[in-house]
Amino acid sequence: MQQMQYGMQEQQAQIHQDISCFDHNNFMRLLNSSITHSDIHLQTLYDILNQPIEGFPQTGAHLRAFDVIGGQLKALLKVLDLPVDGDIEDCRRRFMKYIGLVREF
Repeated sequence: MQQMQYGMQEQQAQIHQDISCFDHNNFMRLLNSSITHSDIHLQTLYDILNQPIEGFPQTGAHLRAFDVIGGQLKALLKVLDLPVDGDIEDCRRRFMKYIGLVREF
């Protein structure tokens, strides 16, 4: 009985962590959607462990400057469990849309 109760508590904690991450990311997307200039700070999304995503661009200008090969950008897409196919511009648009940016810089 105690083992079952412990398992339920673990599941509840995981659900709480997932909801917290989703809430955070949705709020960050909302804030990012109001950005009007490439030098305004982007709000960082969290990964599935509810931690800030490492290597997240600080501004739209930083995102634009990501390498031509797309290594940095493709790594971010993988962390977000998004497709990494297409050229660098396809990946950049996919990332921008996912994080809430509505304007290209």
